[in-house]
Amino acid sequence: MNKPANPGRRFNWKLWAAVLALGMVLAVFFWLNATMPRLALFWIFGLALGFILQRSRFCFVSAVSNCFLFRDTRLLQGILGGLFIATLGFVFIMYRMVPDPTTGNIPLTAIISPFGWHLALGGLLFGSGMMLSGGCITGNLYRIGEGGLSALVAFFGIILGMGALQFTWPWWWENYISTLPAIWLPAKVGWVGAVAITLLVIILLFIIVRRIRAKTPATDHTPTSDARLSARFIGVVKLLFTKAWPLTLGGVVLGIMNVLLFQAAGRPWTVTGEIMSWAQGCFTFVGLPPPAFDAVPGT
Repeated sequence: MNKPANPGRRFNWKLWAAVLALGMVLAVFFWLNATMPRLALFWIFGLALGFILQRSRFCFVSAVSNCFLFRDTRLLQGILGGLFIATLGFVFIMYRMVPDPTTGNIPLTAIISPFGWHLALGGLLFGSGMMLSGGCITGNLYRIGEGGLSALVAFFGIILGMGALQFTWPWWWENYISTLPAIWLPAKVGWVGAVAITLLVIILLFIIVRRIRAKTPATDHTPTSDARLSARFIGVVKLLFTKAWPLTLGGVVLGIMNVLLFQAAGRPWTVTGEIMSWAQGCFTFVGLPPPAFDAVPGT
């Protein structure tokens, strides 16, 4: 007589899907490393940054909206923590590029955009759009990976907006933006003064958001006791892949990753610049190639 199958041992398709995905990641990495080592570097950093964003539910618009709507400042604290770490790391990298910023030389890979009222207007419009779509660009990207159809619709709108920018950018640049000053703080007050001012602002903001008390209890994002690093291997796996990461930890790790990327690749982590390239490719594919224009700072 055959023994009944053990109902407690079922096929774990999620585990084998993860193993298959890891194998594909490694295969792509070794192939790129043999042909295009720089692209292999971006492949690993891109996967790592996306993984951290998804596990910590990191979203810039949620950080601000949660603070004002629900008095939940944990995500905003994570962003400030990441900015603190990135500031310390970036200053050492850029100092080697330009030891004396008062000469007027600016690091080629630094993102220093022309300063004017268009930044406030663009921030207001962009922030309103992010609120309507339910997340920032990075938030919508990892939600697409999770199967979110609404995020896919929002991303389609982002592509259209990027295309509109490319078709109108020559007019904006020639008639307004190119005449605005590109203010770089180290050139005004030196490296020490710039770092001191930046860190002081970050610390003050951190103190302010720490004092904002939540009116309603928020969802706990801290790992539970059964998923501590000191537990068994399965506990570590749950902590990394199934439990939500602490929000501040996500911000700090992203800051460290950004510093490492800046050091290894010579440029910091950006999102909109690459999406602009996608938009250009999409419009070119349908027979509407955008006109040539000067590169947007930071892209």
